[in-house]
Amino acid sequence: METVVIPELKKRFPDNAFIKALQPVISTNTNIGAVSINYGLPINMMPRTDYERDLFNDYKEAFNELNTYGSKSSYNNMPIQDMFYYYSMIANSSKVGPTSLQSIFEDYVTNTNSPAESFRNFVSSIDSDPKS
Repeated sequence: METVVIPELKKRFPDNAFIKALQPVISTNTNIGAVSINYGLPINMMPRTDYERDLFNDYKEAFNELNTYGSKSSYNNMPIQDMFYYYSMIANSSKVGPTSLQSIFEDYVTNTNSPAESFRNFVSSIDSDPKS
């Protein structure tokens, strides 16, 4: 994602606020001291002020627009929104945090055709299985 997909998406969608703002973000795992560089947005993804919430909502709206570009809404036959959801699952362990993209998926995860919905149903089935 970092070396090929995101740079290509920046060329494909130069006016999309979400894609345009993506930048490398350094994260440190405090448990083991490991440093990683993932792509994120230049704001606190857990907005506290009205200004931060406004920026967050602008980025979220631009992310939601990514499925409205017809054939350009996919990269190598995979929906771009799905790619970012999977990327966040891997890069951020699906956890919400100040640099994680996870909170941008609020609207996306309610889509019944999204991998997020399938994953939630899978986890629910395991949690509700009396044999587990």
